[in-house]
Order: sequence, then structure tokens, then C-alpha cells
Amino acid sequence: MASGKDILFAGATRPSLVWGVTYEAIIICMSTVGIAFLATNSIWFLPLYVPMHGVCYLICLKDPRFFRLLTLWLSTKCRSIGWRYWGAATATPLINTRNKRKMPE
Repeated sequence: MASGKDILFAGATRPSLVWGVTYEAIIICMSTVGIAFLATNSIWFLPLYVPMHGVCYLICLKDPRFFRLLTLWLSTKCRSIGWRYWGAATATPLINTRNKRKMPE
């Protein structure tokens, strides 16, 4: 039978990959190359996808969840402007006007 430890199989938690790169990384690369192509109106920017895909492949070799964590950070902490000052993701930098309850002594 099994020993006392429950070992989680890493393949079950690995995100789905396309050519060794996660879908989030593909979306980031394709949108970057697409915006550069549309901004310059030059077809020479389209082959830029290949080295970008290679860099994303190397990043996904080390940590396949990197781009998922990056998009999660962008949607939470990065939206809050004052997170460095307040030390947490806040909805507003205004002073809290609620009455704070004091702990009983």
C-alpha cells in the first residue's frame, strides 16, 4: 500500500501546452506581434513571433504557470495603483471613514 505521504502527480496539475507554450503566452505573443504589424503596416514584423515563442518556451520550461500568474497579477494587484504605498491591493487610496471598533480590554 502507499506510505504515509500522498504524492501529487505533476502531470495532472500541468497546464495545457501548445508547442511547449501555454495559451496565455501564445495570446501575449500574438497580440504583441499583431499590434506591431498593424502599427507599422510592415509584414516584416510577423516573423518576430518565432523568437518570442522561443523565449516563452524557455520560460515555460522553468515554470509552466508563469504566464497564468502574470495575468492573475495584472488583473488584481496591478489594477490597484496604491498597492506599494498601502501594502495591499486597495480599491481606493482615500482615508477609511468607517468607525473602527476597539478591542475590549
